[in-house]
Amino acid sequence: VYYVQYAHARCCSLFRKAEESGQPFVGIEKANLTLLEREGEQSMLRTLERLPEVIEAARAELAPHIVTIYLQDLAQLFHNWFTQGTNDPSLRFVLPDNPALSQARLCLAAGLKQTLANGLRILGIEPMERM
Repeated sequence: VYYVQYAHARCCSLFRKAEESGQPFVGIEKANLTLLEREGEQSMLRTLERLPEVIEAARAELAPHIVTIYLQDLAQLFHNWFTQGTNDPSLRFVLPDNPALSQARLCLAAGLKQTLANGLRILGIEPMERM
């Protein structure tokens, strides 16, 4: 559970960092999501879109562990991307020289944050904003 909570807290920190760097998140309406072309970004998007089927499978099979496994997989994709960004600045969520890509990646982070929070709440666990 801590791994998933940490992913949620990291997402929250991205929005604080974006604000501090002068690139606050402006919302999905103004973001160009076609800029999310890299495989890691696409993997996270594909995983995000599976949430409804995961919840339905967990409900139908009375198997909450299906949600747990899904959240761990999503958190792992996010943590891997985040860690790669420490070595490769082009993979960071907030890019001072590319505000359009920053906004697209912040939209991705918003989706991650919301999905992780929803999944944790389904399991009766409160998401954390800081760890």
